[in-house]
Amino acid sequence: MLQTVVDTSLESDDKANRRTAFDFEVNDVDGIPVGMAIDIEGKLWVACFDGSQVIRVDPASGKLLSRIPIPTPQVTSVAFGGPQLDELYVTSADILTEEQKKMYPESGAIFRVTGLRVKGLPGQPIKL
Repeated sequence: MLQTVVDTSLESDDKANRRTAFDFEVNDVDGIPVGMAIDIEGKLWVACFDGSQVIRVDPASGKLLSRIPIPTPQVTSVAFGGPQLDELYVTSADILTEEQKKMYPESGAIFRVTGLRVKGLPGQPIKL
């Protein structure tokens, strides 16, 4: 179950307003939710580790909007990029057996998804 905390404050640990944004089981989605990004429409793009896909969900309604198959089981994260922020970059892992690596030779690659018809939000600069 993917959950998000809303109406909370960094100063307090109040979790009284927790709600489920999206439930993998209810929506019959394979994998474990890991890296995420948000688009300008407020929809979440979620990498599904052990699910071979990225999904787009509406966190307000909890509905699955679309699935993008990725040719590796271990999808790890997503980020919007490109000059117009209209490309989705998808990272993957290759923590696989030798047999699995033969089945999924693109594991560990970064994939670029275009033609989404939506843009992402710009990143926030930080100092590390």
